[in-house]
Amino acid sequence: MIDELFKGIVTQGPLGVFLVLALLTIFFLYKETRHERNEHLKNMKEVWQSDAKFREELKALLDSILTIIRSKK
Repeated sequence: MIDELFKGIVTQGPLGVFLVLALLTIFFLYKETRHERNEHLKNMKEVWQSDAKFREELKALLDSILTIIRSKK
C-alpha cells in the first residue's frame, strides 16, 4: 500500500512532492501547537491555584487585623 502511494506521488511530479511536504509540515506544526497549548493551560491552572491560595491567606490576614482592631476598642 505504501509503495502504491509512493508511486502515485512520484508520478505527480514536483507538485505531488510539495503537497506531501506541505501536509507533513502542517501535521507537525499542528502537533507542536497542541503541545504548546496544553503547556499554557497547565501553567494557567497553576497560576489560578496559587492566586486562590494567596486570596485565602490575604482574607485570613485581613480578618485577623480586623479582630485585633475590634478588640482594642
